[in-house]
Amino acid sequence: MYTLSTCPRCHKTKQFFRERNIQFVYIDVDLLDKEEQEKKRKEIYEQIGYVSFPYVKINGRIIVGYKPTEYEKSLTQ
Repeated sequence: MYTLSTCPRCHKTKQFFRERNIQFVYIDVDLLDKEEQEKKRKEIYEQIGYVSFPYVKINGRIIVGYKPTEYEKSLTQ
């Protein structure tokens, strides 16, 4: 999961996983050094054609934004 430390949707996404005791790994992209930020933003852009947060990958599926229903569906597949 790629997030921003100041993003309300990113906070809600992390909360969603914590409340369900689902283990996850996240990186707050805005807290990385400039070079790493650019690298992560480029990676996201290459995957989906734009950069937006939160960027969540579940079972190989990419979900952009706070979308609890989509998280649930992806977790059960």
